Amino acid sequence: MECNNVREELVAYIDDELSSMGKHTIEAHLADCKECAAEHDKLKATIESTHRMEALQPAQNWWETLQERLYAPDSDLVAAIHALREAIMRLESRVDGGGGRLAPVKEIITLEEVAAYLQIEPDVVWKLLNDIPHFEVGAELRFKKSSVDEWIRMKESGNCDDLFDWYISTGRLDRVDRLEP
Repeated sequence: MECNNVREELVAYIDDELSSMGKHTIEAHLADCKECAAEHDKLKATIESTHRMEALQPAQNWWETLQERLYAPDSDLVAAIHALREAIMRLESRVDGGGGRLAPVKEIITLEEVAAYLQIEPDVVWKLLNDIPHFEVGAELRFKKSSVDEWIRMKESGNCDDLFDWYISTGRLDRVDRLEP
């Protein structure tokens, strides 16, 4: 058995969750491989020390306090969470398959790329064209990714006032009557 496979199974081995054949295979490998045996010992010591730790008891009203902080209209925590989520989404959209390197930001995207970005089928994008900001290049549709992101934020917040302001600022007043409340 390869070291990577053994290391993936070490927690299950320590927690006695493997079949007898699996245990035997791991034990045989640990007997022959000093690196995996050392990893096993460290992991087992860590698990045992966490079992010895005293459980923390939260304050009696911790859930209510958390809810109040999360849903406070001027909550810095909510703003920070949204900013972090957006930053992660921007980074994830830039990571290519070549070794985790960042790809350049692609601001103008096609209908198929918008569909993939929104995780919906292209025909659903076609049905939402009255809502999703786009423009035409020749006979083809293009989307500005930052505008799509802004549209998502406004839909997510459910604040139609923001959508109305956005439609006014982008000259899309003809589409305001199609907005969902």
